[in-house]
Amino acid sequence: MLTSSPAVKSANKASTSTLARSVSASYDIPSLSPLLQVLHSSHLNQNQRDSVWRVFEDNMYSLYENSSFGWDPDSKRKELFDKLSRFILVYKEGSTELLAFVMFRFEFEVDEDVIYWQVASSAQGVSLGRRLIGELETLCRMYKMKKIMLTVLKANSRALEFYKAVGFTMDPTSPGYVDSDAEEESESGSEQEIVDYEILSKLILP
Repeated sequence: MLTSSPAVKSANKASTSTLARSVSASYDIPSLSPLLQVLHSSHLNQNQRDSVWRVFEDNMYSLYENSSFGWDPDSKRKELFDKLSRFILVYKEGSTELLAFVMFRFEFEVDEDVIYWQVASSAQGVSLGRRLIGELETLCRMYKMKKIMLTVLKANSRALEFYKAVGFTMDPTSPGYVDSDAEEESESGSEQEIVDYEILSKLILP
């Protein structure tokens, strides 16, 4: 069984500078004037790693602590800073304070080329999330990925609502997914696995 594909292998060879040319350098948000930086995981310095972890922990600790995943910082650090992870770091102009980050990886998932991503932000209500998703859509098209994927906890209702508002739907790989053919079986009494998370995806047209 294939564990990768030519498109994913090619995308994972892209240098920081190549990726950065596909991403905006800044956003015109008057209250923040955010600046963007793109880095491979291995290129993050210790201050950047600490900042990424701090934003992630501030946003996700309570959600994971009360979930079936539990809070396992060692496992989350390993996942977050995997050698294939790429980061978009967002800073307020003139400041070293990290406003938000996107971690993304090019992956071959169930015979599909995808971008899998996580995001955490301390800036709310300024359309930053929509713009960062736009960056991922650009990267998807450039590297011929089929869709963007993420895992979201159901308890994170605000995030769920936002993702669905910008075009994400439940992915067929999500435990709660029911297609039209399986719907009759579900109604006839077959049990579905009950979990506290969803896997969402957004198809990206070439």
